[in-house]
Amino acid sequence: VRDIYINAIGATAEQGAPFPDGTVMVMDLMDVQKDDDGTALTDKDGNLIKTSLLKTYVMEKNAGWGAYVPADERNGDWLYAAYAKDGVTELTDPTTPCLTCHLPLGKGVDWVHRYEEYFQRRSAAAPAAPAPTTPTVPLPSGYQSWEPFLLNVQRPDSLQVRDIYINAIGAKAERGAPFPDGTVMVMDLMNVQKDDDGKAVLDDDGNLIKTSRLKTYVMAKHGGWGSLVPAGQRNGDWLYGAYASDGVTELKDPTTTCFACHTPLGASVDWVHRYDEYFDKRDAAAD
Repeated sequence: VRDIYINAIGATAEQGAPFPDGTVMVMDLMDVQKDDDGTALTDKDGNLIKTSLLKTYVMEKNAGWGAYVPADERNGDWLYAAYAKDGVTELTDPTTPCLTCHLPLGKGVDWVHRYEEYFQRRSAAAPAAPAPTTPTVPLPSGYQSWEPFLLNVQRPDSLQVRDIYINAIGAKAERGAPFPDGTVMVMDLMNVQKDDDGKAVLDDDGNLIKTSRLKTYVMAKHGGWGSLVPAGQRNGDWLYGAYASDGVTELKDPTTTCFACHTPLGASVDWVHRYDEYFDKRDAAAD
């Protein structure tokens, strides 16, 4: 009996498209219950009854990994590993059996076994990316532990400092390409320290000093969400949410203000403010 798992990045894939870079799938191969003659026993529904773990296979995909595999064995950018039942001991090099097993499946299903079966089950259970019934998105928990998009953004015009975070799916985007479906960005608008006259107090570097949170904006992207927005306001497949300082109370429908603010940016930067600034920062950190 085989149990197969997929990580959150892979679970954002859409049928007909390849799984995104960063996808990991893990397959546990389970032993089954047998009688004294070694014949498999079945349950009341005629299914094998799984018992202990035999071994585990892993397949993972990242851009450029295919270069490590001979061209005639290559499964796109997938690589493989195999582990004993202890989950630690690595088994013999799985390149030949794994790549050989997946190779005939081809690019149409991204070299993944049971591709159609997976998407059929997912569609039957629930939409892969359930769209909100109104054009707003919830505030995710734990977002301040995400990768920073940009921090300490100075807005002296509004006496605010802004901290922006991006989830792991969005952080895999490449400059010049749109952010992938499943991307979520969260922006905290922070109050700043003021003197008795209401003027902003600056630190030694001339920056505003953030204090308490004023409110929080969220933007999230999934295939088809743009259909919930009037064509004249649409920002691709992005939707927005706005929350009070408590992080719970939802503010008035942000459709007008958020969409009006992002619409002029256009598709070339995927309707995202400070797009180039983000990628410049990321490139500088990588150098």
